[in-house]
Amino acid sequence: KKISVDSIVNFSVAALTSEVMLNALNSRNIMVSALSTCHSKLNTSHVLTSMKYDDNRIKHSLRVSFDYHTTMDDIDYFITNLKEIIKIYG
Repeated sequence: KKISVDSIVNFSVAALTSEVMLNALNSRNIMVSALSTCHSKLNTSHVLTSMKYDDNRIKHSLRVSFDYHTTMDDIDYFITNLKEIIKIYG
C-alpha cells in the first residue's frame, strides 16, 4: 500500500523559518510552498503532526513539488540556491 506521494518533498531547516526560505527562494524564481496543503490558518497541519513533527519543525517546513518537467538542472539550481540561502540567513 502506497502511503506517500513521491513527487512532493517536505523538509525544514532549523535555523530558518519557512517564511524566510520561501521569500528567499521565490526571489530567485524558485517557487515552493510553506506548510502542507492541508494546513489551515487556525490549526497546524494534521499531516505533519501525524508524522510526529514538533511545532517548531512545522513552522520551518517547506514543500517542494516535482513533475515530469523537472530536470536535473532544475534540481541542481534549487540545491545550489538553498545552500546559499542557508549560508546567508542561517
